Order: sequence, then C-alpha cells, then structure tokens
Amino acid sequence: MKAFTASLAFFLLIASQGAYTQETAVELDLRRIAPQDAHLVVYARHNPERDYQRPLFANVWSKFKEEKLGDRFLKIITSRMSEKDLTQAQSVIDEFRAALEPLSNVAIWDCEEVVVAQVMQFPSNQSLVALRLPEGSAPEFEATFKNLFALVEKYSEGKVPLSTIQHGETQILSMGLPAEVPLQPSCARIDDVVFFSTSQSMLTTALSALEDENAVSKFDDPRLVEALKHLPTPEDSLTFFDGKQLFSKLRGLGDFIRQQSKANNNEENLARFNHIFNLVMDEVSVIDYEVTVETTDGHENRSDSLGRYEEGAENTLIGQLALGGKPFEDWQSWIPADAEGYTLSSGVRLHAAYDHLMEILNSQFPETKDALQKFAEVQDQIDLHLDKDILQSFSGESVSVTLPSEGGGQENFTAIRCTNPERIRDLLHRLIQGLSQIPALESQQLALVESESLDGFETLNASILGAFNLKPVIGFHDSWLMIGSNANTIERVLAARAGEAERIGTSEHFAKFHLPAQDAVQSLSYTNLRASIENGADMIRKVGGIAPLFLGMVGGNANTDQLKPVTEIIALLPSVANVVEEFDFYDSKLSLVKEGPMPRTYLKQSVTLIEVPEATSEAE
Repeated sequence: MKAFTASLAFFLLIASQGAYTQETAVELDLRRIAPQDAHLVVYARHNPERDYQRPLFANVWSKFKEEKLGDRFLKIITSRMSEKDLTQAQSVIDEFRAALEPLSNVAIWDCEEVVVAQVMQFPSNQSLVALRLPEGSAPEFEATFKNLFALVEKYSEGKVPLSTIQHGETQILSMGLPAEVPLQPSCARIDDVVFFSTSQSMLTTALSALEDENAVSKFDDPRLVEALKHLPTPEDSLTFFDGKQLFSKLRGLGDFIRQQSKANNNEENLARFNHIFNLVMDEVSVIDYEVTVETTDGHENRSDSLGRYEEGAENTLIGQLALGGKPFEDWQSWIPADAEGYTLSSGVRLHAAYDHLMEILNSQFPETKDALQKFAEVQDQIDLHLDKDILQSFSGESVSVTLPSEGGGQENFTAIRCTNPERIRDLLHRLIQGLSQIPALESQQLALVESESLDGFETLNASILGAFNLKPVIGFHDSWLMIGSNANTIERVLAARAGEAERIGTSEHFAKFHLPAQDAVQSLSYTNLRASIENGADMIRKVGGIAPLFLGMVGGNANTDQLKPVTEIIALLPSVANVVEEFDFYDSKLSLVKEGPMPRTYLKQSVTLIEVPEATSEAE
C-alpha cells in the first residue's frame, strides 16, 4: 500500500505540473468530494516552482517517440496475426484512436488541481478522481469519456449500455455493467472540472458534497490536521493514508463472505474463516495513518511524511518484525567518501516475529500441532534449525554501499549483523556443497575458496561468474556477514570503517540536500541517481548484446519463427536504454527515517536533486 501511495502521489505531482492558476467565477473546493470513510486521499495542485522540469520530461517523451518504441512493440504483437485478425485489430485500434481524438488538443498535464479518493466497499476498492483543467479543455475531456464508453457499449453488443442521469444541473454518464460486477464507471463535468469514479453512487455523493458548504471531508480529519502542524506547508501535493480506516473496512470481509454464502449451509466453516481473517487483521494492523506533503525548493523535490503506529502495534506480528530496532549511531563509518549510494537500516527482527507466530499457531490453531512436531523432527534430522541456526543469528541491522568501479560501472557491498558467524559459515559451505551436487549445476564447479587478500573471507567460484570476470567475496568481520562484488570492494569499506580511508563528510553531505546532519537514524538511504541511470542504461545495452548469444545457446532446438518475437523484443533494448538515459536530470536522492515529534510516530524525509541542463537553465 505504501508503494502504491508513493506511485500515485508521484503521478499526480507530474500531472499537476505546469498548469495555470486561474480563478473562476465560482471556485469549487474539490477537497470536499473526499468522503470521510476514504482510506486514501490525495490533493495535488500546480506549483509554478516546478515548471522548469516540464521540458525535461518533454525530452523523455520526445526520445520515446523518436525511438518509435510504441509502434515497434505494437508491430511485434500484430506481426503474428492472420490477415483477417490483423484487419480486425487495426479497425479496433483506429476506433480507439478516434475516441481519443478530442484529447489531441488538451494539455492533460496542465491541470490546475487533482483530487483522488479511495474507499473500500466490498467486494472492491472504489476510486474517485477530480481534475480541474485549463479553461476550455474540460468539454473535450468529457467527450473522450463518452467516446470510450460508447465503444464498450458497441463491442459488448449492448450488454453494457451507456446511460445518463441528472443530478441537479449536472449530467452523469455511466456504464451499465451487470449487477454482479461491483463497478459502475461514471463521469461528469462542472465547468472546467471533470469527475470520474468507478462507482456512480460515490460520484453522486461527491457532487452533493460540492454543493454543501458545511460538508465534512477526509481532509478535515483531526489526525491529518494535527500531523500538518509538524510538517511543511504542502505546495505540490498532500497525501493522507488512513491505515486504521482501511483495516477497519477489511475486517468486514469475513462478514461479507458469510452473507454471500448463507445458502451453502456452511456456517461453521464460514465462522472459522471469519475468526482467522480477523486474527490476521489484528496482527498486520500497525499503521494508524501516514501523511505526506510534497514541496519544491529551487531544484529540490522534497517529501516529508509523518506516520503514527497503532497503540500496542509493537505486540503484533508485524510490530515484532519491524518495530523496536536500535538506530544507527555510527553510520558514517561505513561510507567511503566516493560512495555512489548507500542504505542503512535497523532492519527486521525475524526471531521475535517467529516466536510470536509460534505462539499464535499453538494458541489459535491446535490442529497444527502434529505438523509443527514433524517440522521440528525434520530439522533435527538434517541438523538445521530455522529459528536457532538462522533467525537468531541475525539481529536485523543491515548496510549496503555502492562504489564506483575502477574499470567503470559499479561495485556493491552488503553487510548484515550476525551473532553466530561460525554456524552461518558452516551452513554456507553446506549450501554450496549441496548445490554443486545438483546435476544441472555440476558443470559450474561451485566452490568457496579462501581469499588471498582478506582474512576470514572466501571467494565464490563458478564457471558462469568467471565468464563475466566476477569474483564475489563473502565472509565475516566484527560480527557482520559481509558480501562484496570482489575483495577490493570489501577492503575499501573496511578501510573507511577503520578510519584509514576518507569517509563521507556528514555535514557537507547533508547540507547539499539542505537537511540537518544526523547522528542516529532508523533508516538512511542515498543514491547517486545519475550514475545509477547511466549504469542502468549501460546494463540494458549489454543485455541487448548478450541476450541473442544466450538465446542461441538455450534455444538451439527451437523453431526460428517461435523465437522471432523474443529476438525482436531484445532488439528494442538499445532504444529502451536511450529513453532511460533521458532521465539523467535526476541527480541524487537522500532519504531518512527517524523518531517523530509525537508518541508512536516516525518522520520520513526525502530530497531529490534535479540537475538542469545548461540550455534549460538559461531559459528559466
């Protein structure tokens, strides 16, 4: 859910860039449409400070069109169709393009405001979107909806009829899907504002709220109001994720299923399912809410989030897993001065979560007793105990560092705190020995060989790794399991750790992002985005060069026609790399998580630096 929220907020941020903040005769407060029972609401608006980024994204789109990736991919899909099917497909494509024609002159990315709300209404998640478009653009946008709805009506042979209802002076256009389908896509327009919803009733309620000056929306939630006191004033977007509301609604799933299945006379099993489902909800419901605001400061895209855990969250399964980690206090010692990226995390506590899970199974699911007993016996037989040997050996803290390679590209280092290195070393050797005995891997000559330059470390040898001149190293140092791209990678980090090599300059580093230096953090991450984008594009090109050779080896007996679509898709990779490179205006990003200003809260801060090409900068 957090990932989805971040993606949605990013989309809306882009969508709201570059609009014109014009005043209309009657300015509707679009935030009123967000219902109080929504679990996610987003409000985004145009911020002129980000207008300079529009040409940068336009360059990406221009490169995409220049490489003709869309047309080439469509050609790959249609090339294997019969002439009859191709004619029919082309007819549908042409109709679809004609349906979108009204949008050809609409600057969709120029919208002034965007509001999104999501409500869980079993058995589906319903969405509501409102877009305030530039003056004169809304009718074309509405016409496009009508065209698309009409296409659905046509190709469903009238089974999904297009209908209209009147709500005051506003006309609502809806698709009449069958009753068993829990969605009823609908749209409406008021002046320069276009509305779309997956639920006609949700849209109707929203339009009524717009008419009521005293309407209370999700944006009036006291928790949101309190959180905003501790965050910067939103400039680009505001996102409110209500975990309490979402999990409260999800708890109703069991009752919903029982109601839908009454005719099956299976009340006992349904009651059992309801109990188990609510138990699961109790163990995963740890987030009360999270509020995120987006702002812009010069060439910095900034994001600040304040989240709060439910009371007693630390006693749940997810709480045992994710909460309670000790902040990193010496994190700078891990980072060489030339690092292109790093991540430090207090991590997850697998042993505590495993203990909690076993308690649940023993108390709530006595029928698992025999299976758990057999599991314990198997562990004894193979001399490998999941909790004692593995979960208890790792306390959760982890570090990863990306360094520039002397020959170009990047090298990676990872460290995980390990309290039982000898046992883990033994298990690693057993694992490699077991893998080497698998017939399909025998030719790889898998082996762990003592490192020539690092005490306590071993090099992983394999034929396929040697073909690419890769020599990954693994070993233990100061109660940490460490893995590096090669021995030199490990040595560079250990030198910084020991103070024998230059480390990252904390004050200067944070000053670059206009964040205060941090002595202790729960989580910290830095990425040189430009270097990562360049290396990513380079890797895509290398895959495009190597893949045909690999395909020739593994597909030697395959029909040439069968492999043709795959080879054609591989041929797109150099063009994909060219598009990826156009994102190199993303310079770097720093994110951190620390304790929040209120009980049971955390604060997340993220800053992305934008590097503007000289020509663009001069045009600002």
